[in-house]
Parts: sequence; C-alpha cells; structure tokens
Amino acid sequence: MATINQRKLADGRTRYWVKWRLGGTRTGAPQSEPFDTRADAHTFKLHVEAAGHQWPENWIPRRGWAEGWVPGHGWIKVEEEDEPEAEPVLFADFARELIDSMTGIAERTRADYHRELELHLIPRFGKVNLRDAAQLKPKDVRAWVNQLRTGTPDPKASYRTPNPSRGRKKEPGWLRKPLATKFIHNLHGLLFSICEAAVREDPPIRPSNPAARTRLPRADHEADTEMCF
Repeated sequence: MATINQRKLADGRTRYWVKWRLGGTRTGAPQSEPFDTRADAHTFKLHVEAAGHQWPENWIPRRGWAEGWVPGHGWIKVEEEDEPEAEPVLFADFARELIDSMTGIAERTRADYHRELELHLIPRFGKVNLRDAAQLKPKDVRAWVNQLRTGTPDPKASYRTPNPSRGRKKEPGWLRKPLATKFIHNLHGLLFSICEAAVREDPPIRPSNPAARTRLPRADHEADTEMCF
C-alpha cells in the first residue's frame, strides 16, 4: 500500500511525498514522488495503487503526466498554437522603398526608375503579395512581357485614323502601344532587380525570382542570338 509522508522544508513550505515499493511487496524497490499539495499527492497515490504499485502509465517522474495523456481517457490531440501569419509585402510598397534606398545611382536614374515603375510595373503587379509565390509566377512575367511587346488595342477605337491620307495605312487605336524591344529589356531588368531583392532579404521574402529565366523578345539584329535573363 502506498503512503503519503508530509515534510516541512527549510523555506517553510510543506512537501508531500508518495512512497511505495514496486509490486507492493516488502522486497520491492522503494519509490517516491513529491507534490506541493496533499490533494495531488492523494490522487497520484490512487494511480500507483491502481497500477499494481508500479509507476502509472505515461507518468514522468518529477514532471507529471506526458503531454497529451489524460488518465482514464488516453491520448488526446494537443492543439498547436497557430503561428501568426506574416504580414503581406505588397509589390508596390517594396519596389518604391527599394528604389528610394538604391545606392550608387544618379538621382536622374532614380527618377527614371520610379517613372517606369509607376507606368509599367505597378499597374500589373502593384497589389501582388511578394510573400505569396502563387501570386507572381514565371508565367505571369511572360504574359506581361508579351503584352508589352504586342500592346493593348483600344476596343472602342478600331483605328485611330479611320480615313488616312493616300498612301498611309490605317493605324490601330491603342490603350497602350507596343514598346520597343530595348525598353522591354529595361523594364524586365527593373522587375528582375525588385524580385531578386525580395529573395535576398534577411529573412527572404520569397523563395525564388520569377523573372530569373524569362526569354525576352529580340531585335532584328539579334535574330541569331538567344537571350535569357
């Protein structure tokens, strides 16, 4: 039979010890476990006796029941605290701050970057959360480059000049005209730099650069040259 011994500590607190012999026999090895309250000691004493004077199942000496173990019920699922979701990093905010913080460039170049960003990148990617790789994929970059190359016709104006003078072709109306190949390269380079900066942040904002291997349109004099960035 297990017993409860009461002991006064030097700091004035009272400690309660449950003592028993393994197997409940006189020759069994003596065991003990301390508790701060008599109620806890009494509860543990009942568990020891119910276990045949062995250590109760899943009791960790000096620590208590194993996490997730409830006597009489078994294992229960321990709910993990959800980690707070990282705040989104919008492309527009990150890109503007990046250009503002760039070193080694002239202020005129910085102004050019801001202008190109506002006119050509933010309308397409401004609300993208850079933390979410699904919101900006390589296929999205390719679609953007193709749109820059082909332009965006104006559905409300089939032709900007409905009755051109003799010898001139009808010129289509545009919401956004096709851009020159070199300018497309420059815009793609700016997008690449922004995404690469997000990858190299500490800690990284995104795992990879979606503009890393975009095949860009070639000028006529580059017809024999494959270019990948």
